[in-house]
Amino acid sequence: MKKKIIGLIAIVAIATIAGYNVCASQNNMKLSDLTLANVEALAASPEVDIPYICVGETKACYDPYYHEVFEGYRWR
Repeated sequence: MKKKIIGLIAIVAIATIAGYNVCASQNNMKLSDLTLANVEALAASPEVDIPYICVGETKACYDPYYHEVFEGYRWR
């Protein structure tokens, strides 16, 4: 019984120290200005254009960006 309690205390102590070290290392992480600029640029505008989804001979199309249905081709 005594060995179980000592083992449990040791496991809790190791977990506490490991958790503190992980938290401390994450708080010291600094991002460069270039990295922050890249994150902001990627958040502002997507790099890919969402294509229209067209089916059938009448070319009934769906625009997933504007959530519209239209016929034929349309230029943006």
